[in-house]
Amino acid sequence: MAGANPSDAVNPSSKPSVENEELLLADLIGTDNIDIVFEELSDRDAEIGTILKRLKNPSIYAEDVTGGDLDDDWYQAEVVGEEAVGGDNPTPDQSVTENLLHSMGITSIDGQPVETWKNLQRRDLERWELNPESSEDYREHGE
Repeated sequence: MAGANPSDAVNPSSKPSVENEELLLADLIGTDNIDIVFEELSDRDAEIGTILKRLKNPSIYAEDVTGGDLDDDWYQAEVVGEEAVGGDNPTPDQSVTENLLHSMGITSIDGQPVETWKNLQRRDLERWELNPESSEDYREHGE
């Protein structure tokens, strides 16, 4: 490193700040112990850590109850229902009927009228959990 200027190593003006931010995000994603990073970020006021944790582990959050809207509070939608489909505070731009029906556990076919009441009754009566054949040890106990 003969002839190297010590100030070149730490020169914030050498790269634009956008590239520095992208580099930091790449470092964040490539970290082995990502949970510690998420915990530190979730303590900040920006709540970016919470959002990143939701995107990293979507199965532990109830994104289906909000119709797929990332801006909604998934936890509150699951336990309280304010931002859930049919809740007191729905998101105005949610108009994709298929997503809304999916969040209620109803499947639909394009072009068919949505018969919500009939579909909800069918869904509640034909639960797979109540079917003995759906249990893992059904064959062991005989028919």
